[in-house]
Amino acid sequence: RPLSIEGAERWVDKGLVYQNPFIVAFNHAEDPNYSGPTYPVQDDCLVIGGGLASIDVAKLLMLETTRVKLAERGHEVDVETLEKAGLDKYCESVGLKWEDLGLKGSTLFYRRQPEDMPLQAVPDGADEARVEKVRANRKKMLDRTLAKYKFTFEELSTPESLVIEDDRVVGVTFRRLAKGEGRKLVSTDETYERRGNMVLSSIGSIPSPIEGEGLTFFFLLPSLRSTRTYKENPWKPRKTTRLSPPSLRPLPSFPPRCKLLHAGWEGFLLPEGFINQRWGLLPFMLDGADASL
Repeated sequence: RPLSIEGAERWVDKGLVYQNPFIVAFNHAEDPNYSGPTYPVQDDCLVIGGGLASIDVAKLLMLETTRVKLAERGHEVDVETLEKAGLDKYCESVGLKWEDLGLKGSTLFYRRQPEDMPLQAVPDGADEARVEKVRANRKKMLDRTLAKYKFTFEELSTPESLVIEDDRVVGVTFRRLAKGEGRKLVSTDETYERRGNMVLSSIGSIPSPIEGEGLTFFFLLPSLRSTRTYKENPWKPRKTTRLSPPSLRPLPSFPPRCKLLHAGWEGFLLPEGFINQRWGLLPFMLDGADASL
């Protein structure tokens, strides 16, 4: 989804990066056949978002920059181990404090407040007490994530303009918002500037066409209903997440255009072009009403 700043598209890959190509490049960092754009994972980045994807982007920045700094000190560790342990706990296990690594850390900017983040869904038909409990849980979940992965959070901030120097984005000017009537937000007269090594826009995705002949394929994911982690799935993404029934949803590393079939099936519909570009897995083809698996 385009960053809502006039003229922002001019600065894409000039200090402004969108979440999808950034994550694709990171996931292919060890693929010798990958020929797409690459982006260095840097310290002190600005992430604009507030949804689950933006939290993953902020976590990735913190995990990878921490991994690199630890390696410089002779402590080799993979991102998955860091993610599981948390940055403070792992650093303590090797006799360090995270602050010893000399990282500034990245910041996530959100136009609303932690209680509004989609970290936990409000049940259908919930009364006001239940809604408020969910909102409180969202804040607790974010606080735990911030403590574990060390990025910072700036609420009630909406991007207003890019800061440009030497033909490159070096920061963002934000306008501070305030709570209005109910849960509405209103603009204030306060603006502030934040600078960083890269600006990552992570405010959602719009499906884009993928080259191919329009064929549809079906992939079985036999562990989707189980409580096992994806580490036990041979088609696992790099992110390890636990799912329990009935939480059927797309795997975190799959693109937004993937669609989960109804609950009676366990799989995803993917266009041929995506399969060719990403995995090259052997699919089963479904051909209209007479399809057989």
